Amino acid sequence: MVSKVRAYDFVRPMGGMFVWVRFDFKTHPLSDKIAGPRLARALWILWTTPKYRVLVSPGTIFAPNDEIRERDAWECFRLCFAAVDADQLAGINHRFVDGIKAFWEITDVKEIDRLLAEDEAMGADTAEMTPDEPSSRVTVSTVTRQPYR
Repeated sequence: MVSKVRAYDFVRPMGGMFVWVRFDFKTHPLSDKIAGPRLARALWILWTTPKYRVLVSPGTIFAPNDEIRERDAWECFRLCFAAVDADQLAGINHRFVDGIKAFWEITDVKEIDRLLAEDEAMGADTAEMTPDEPSSRVTVSTVTRQPYR
């Protein structure tokens, strides 16, 4: 069966080095069971797994205030291709889209919970870092994350 769902949208930039993508998490099969911000976090975690290895930045880290962060910044992800060799772009783009497709095919709440639990366990490790250790949550996630099952 073929299913077509508009999961995201973006406006092609006229210049610059960032592409912002806004997701419609209401179209996810679990949107009536899991809050949008949790779905967004789970998608970001899925992208950091070895199968996809796509590093995007959650929009929440760029929100200028708590109101915007909670209202809709979680729907957005920022992509940057400026430091990527042109011959790598196709593979990155495919992994980005493949991750979205795989995520929208998740219909079991336990799969989302498993992704989030893995991230929360890693968050506890990150919280214990000393000031001399790396503090980038993204770097820690992409380097130490175990394969998604």
